[in-house]
Amino acid sequence: MNPSDSRTRHGLVRRAARAAALASLVAACTSTTTVGFGTLDGATVGDVENLAPNPADLRIVRDGAARPAQVGMEIQKGDTIATSRTARALITFRAGYEVTLDTATSIVVENPSILVRFGQVFLRKLGIARDTFPVRTGHVSIVDSSTSFIVKVLRDDSAVVVVDEGVAVVRPRTGTWVPIRYHALQGGTFRGSEPPGRWTPVSREQFNLNLRWVRRVDSLTRVVMPRLDSLSEADARTVLDRAGLKVGEVLSKATGRAAAGTVIDQSPAAGERVARYTRVTFSIESGSTARVRTR
Repeated sequence: MNPSDSRTRHGLVRRAARAAALASLVAACTSTTTVGFGTLDGATVGDVENLAPNPADLRIVRDGAARPAQVGMEIQKGDTIATSRTARALITFRAGYEVTLDTATSIVVENPSILVRFGQVFLRKLGIARDTFPVRTGHVSIVDSSTSFIVKVLRDDSAVVVVDEGVAVVRPRTGTWVPIRYHALQGGTFRGSEPPGRWTPVSREQFNLNLRWVRRVDSLTRVVMPRLDSLSEADARTVLDRAGLKVGEVLSKATGRAAAGTVIDQSPAAGERVARYTRVTFSIESGSTARVRTR
C-alpha cells in the first residue's frame, strides 16, 4: 500500500469522526433549544376532562405537522393550538402565566407570548412570574401588571379586552393612538387601527358570569393538593403518585419538631388546586445537617 494513500485514508477517517462529533454536538444543542415554553396542563371535551383529546377537538400543529395532544406534553415556540366547538384547554407557561382557551379558539405561541387568531382566552398571572407576558391580536398588544384579563377576538378581527384583576395596558400595533391602562372591570373594543370607543362598565357579578367557563375548566382539570404532613417519604411519594402529581425536590431539614423521616412542610400547600403533573417539593425531618435530594 502506498504510504500516502494510507495517510489520506486515515485523514478521511479522522475528518469523518470529527464531522460525526460535530453533528452530535449540533443535535444536542438543538435539543436544548427546543425545551418547551410551557405545558398542556388540562383539556376538556363536552364538559368532561380528557387527557388525550383527538385532533378534531384539540389540534396542535408544530413545524407544519399535527401532533397528538396529551395532557402533560410540552408546548413550544411556534405551536398553533386550536380548540373545537366543544373543547377547552389550559396551558401553563414557564414565564409564570396560565392561559385558558375557550371553545372555538386558536392561538400561536410566540416569544414567549401568544397571538390570539380568533376565539377567547383568559390569562392569569401566577405568583412566580417575574416578567410580563404579552397577548397580541391582529391590531393590539396587551401587557399585564399583576393581573388577569380576558381577550376575545371575533371573526371580523375586532377584539374585546376586559380586565379581571390588576392592570393591563393595551397598545396599538400600528402606533396610531396612545396606549390605554385598564383596571379591574374596565376594558375596550378594538377595531382595526381605530382607538377604542367608550366602555360601558360591568359589575363584578356580570363579569363573573362571563368567567364561568374558566372556573369550569379549573374544576375539571385541577386536583386538590394532598396533605403530606407527618408522612414518611415513601408514603408521600405514593400519595402524590395516586393524586396525579410528581415529586420535585426532597429536602432534608433538622428542626427537632417532628419525628425523624417524616414530612414537615410542602409546596404547593395542602388544599390548593393544582394542575396534574405539578412537581411537589417537600421536606423531611432529619435531625442532622440539611441536604437536598432530587427526584
